[in-house]
Amino acid sequence: MSRQKESIFTLIVKKFAGSFVSVIGFLLAVGLFISFIGFSYKNSAAMVSEILPMKVHSIVPGAAPGLFDAKNPTILQINIEGAIGKRKDSMNTSAMVQKIFRQPSLYGMTGQNVKGILLNINSPGGSAAESDEIYQDIIAFKKKYNIPVHVWIGDMCASGGMYIASAADYISAQTISMIGSVGVYFGPFFNFYNFMEKVGVESTMVTAGKNKITFPMFSPKPKGTSSYNDIIAITEGIYEKFLDVVTDARAKHGLTKERLKELGATVYGSVDAKKLGYIDAANVRYNDAVANLAKTAGIDNGAFQVISFHHPQSYLHGLQAKLENRLPFFFGASDKVEPPFSLEADLSGCSL
Repeated sequence: MSRQKESIFTLIVKKFAGSFVSVIGFLLAVGLFISFIGFSYKNSAAMVSEILPMKVHSIVPGAAPGLFDAKNPTILQINIEGAIGKRKDSMNTSAMVQKIFRQPSLYGMTGQNVKGILLNINSPGGSAAESDEIYQDIIAFKKKYNIPVHVWIGDMCASGGMYIASAADYISAQTISMIGSVGVYFGPFFNFYNFMEKVGVESTMVTAGKNKITFPMFSPKPKGTSSYNDIIAITEGIYEKFLDVVTDARAKHGLTKERLKELGATVYGSVDAKKLGYIDAANVRYNDAVANLAKTAGIDNGAFQVISFHHPQSYLHGLQAKLENRLPFFFGASDKVEPPFSLEADLSGCSL
């Protein structure tokens, strides 16, 4: 009787194990298939055309909304949404912003048609290098065509977002916004040496070159003169550059370098941000921000259009992105860009 029970139990275990392996195999196959399709799509999309899909916003007095006309005066809207430079396929990279600046000519527009740039920012920040590149690209385009650049802030313009916003001539924000966070961080880094020493585990790393390992995980933290101090100096240098960029744009509004250091990497609501000099106007709606830019650009009350561009995505590409969020172990980090120095505000606890 016991043998019969044992054989039944063994059979159940074998069937369960077989089913489990089949499910895992199926999921792996699906993951690999979606990865292959996504990879193929990205490469084919890059080769097919430089033209990005356009959206014509319905802020066009006296004209039919949603219809593009290459002859109409145009405001070019650039959307800086989400983390800056964290994904290669996002809109928030310098390569994509440069590509956006090429779009008007690809759509048959002349340089004179673009009358102004509206930066629509909703970002907690991100890569220091990418933020600076985007800032420089906007400054260069503004000088080349001698056009005004305005910023309208939706929910958030923090850290790297504030860096990019400093390229603008005028900054406005809606009522409920978070603005500021002028600061830099590098890390975090973890060190397990003390724990390993307690449990009796040793680690050996073979290196060549003085101070090759800046932040070791399994050996004592560096002391005295080392590349650790060099990294601190580089971080401070990036911070000084950040301060220079913001003060070049906002010192006349009271945000001097000394004042910024005093305020630190704090975020403020739009009303307080205006009082402190981070922005020019609070409680501004999107349509009003567009109208103000049109007036500054000298656009008459006739027809004009606001256009923006977005990253092309197929259904399979969107499906891959969703699967990446749910099944990261299938996809790895091939699409991710994790910059070492970040201008980013941690506002994950702020919600309604």
